[in-house]
Amino acid sequence: MIDSTLEQAHGDADDGLKPSTPVSTVGADPFAPMLAALERIGADLLRLESAFAQPLDHTHRVHRNSASNLVHYLALRQHDLRELQEQLAAMGLSSLGRTESHVLAGLDAVRMLLCRLTNRACQPWDLQAKTITFAEGQQLLRAHTAALLGPRPSRRGVRIMVTMPTEAAQDYALVKQLLERGMDCMRINCAHDDRAAWAQMVAHLRRAQDEVGRQCRVLMDVAGPKLRTGPIAAETQVVKWAPQRDGYGRVAQGAASGRRRARARRHPAPHGGAPTQEERPPAPPSAVGRRAHIVFGWVRHAPI
Repeated sequence: MIDSTLEQAHGDADDGLKPSTPVSTVGADPFAPMLAALERIGADLLRLESAFAQPLDHTHRVHRNSASNLVHYLALRQHDLRELQEQLAAMGLSSLGRTESHVLAGLDAVRMLLCRLTNRACQPWDLQAKTITFAEGQQLLRAHTAALLGPRPSRRGVRIMVTMPTEAAQDYALVKQLLERGMDCMRINCAHDDRAAWAQMVAHLRRAQDEVGRQCRVLMDVAGPKLRTGPIAAETQVVKWAPQRDGYGRVAQGAASGRRRARARRHPAPHGGAPTQEERPPAPPSAVGRRAHIVFGWVRHAPI
């Protein structure tokens, strides 16, 4: 969904990051390229926000502004900002490197400063959603982090998340010890174990919380889709052919190569059973004192 909407918003011709601006400080007005770049980036932010209008309308009102800010961040990262950032930093302005929580407001603040420095009249952007300010972005970040990971510990600035091993379903003492040592989040990897084991891990944590007097969040990491391969056709095994060396790294016996005609390709047994002796792929030759035969019919079609 996001990828397809990004393509529609930016067009099919965008193969990579967009250059932010043709950087050049030579001339009477070094601010013009920076302002033009900021205007282009801002237009892309609003264009992508418009493309995501329907999903944003269906987002819960509590998270709608944050969702809009995420869309703005996706649009911002489509640009190569390095040259523009160097120019802004040289002017003593924000280089847009810490605007994740307030993308559009951060971009607009730099734009307005450049307009005032050059006595230009900046037209306000047509905002379709409430712009998150710097203070609001920090407040939302703290609130969402606390809701997800728990309150900030008093003696350190980070939370400790511990992934539960299978033993945590049977070993209550292990869970209690982890909580006593400072665990703030219990992570359960749902790609392993089963519901009964997960429930027992959580039960151990709740019991430990009552005894220790500390709270701890539970995060369930749901397993995503897995790719699995089917039966693999029998082929000649790969052999590493290299010279033999002594303890000093000197070549003791070289590796030779020759050539032979390609034989008819063997296919898996059509009857679905075990391959016969003729259908079975040849065993790899030993690399010691042997000659490597290269099948030139295969080499001509090998990808390089």
